[in-house]
Amino acid sequence: MNLPENIKDQIEDSIQSGVCCKFVRIDDNWGIKAFLNEDDRDRSQNNQLEYAEYGLAPPCECNRFEVGPYYCFVTRVAEILACPSVYRKERDEWDKIGKKNQKYIDNWQTMANDAGLPEVFDDHVGNFGWYEGDFVLIDCGND
Repeated sequence: MNLPENIKDQIEDSIQSGVCCKFVRIDDNWGIKAFLNEDDRDRSQNNQLEYAEYGLAPPCECNRFEVGPYYCFVTRVAEILACPSVYRKERDEWDKIGKKNQKYIDNWQTMANDAGLPEVFDDHVGNFGWYEGDFVLIDCGND
């Protein structure tokens, strides 16, 4: 896969991010997850690969690479339910989205537990989305 020449700038400017990870969409199907810590990247990618085997996370590539200070991997793009950085000031809307999707989160947790997958502690609505009709975890770091 060819990365855009300005990918480092795109990572640094990304508003789609969590505590440990920034996300940059490459095209309609692929994106990059970028971490400042190699262990965080490795743990997240390993978990995502494992969850994806059960349809509980979007597929991701096995390769790992660095872009400037960032440790990265490539993932398929899911449709997110709610980006925390967007809804930070709109708490009522965030809560509505959470209530509307809680049954999907609960069902996801049950399926992950039944499969013996690593427990997810950060299971808020901003860490889930839809990929090809499946409800999936998009933040697989487990922090």
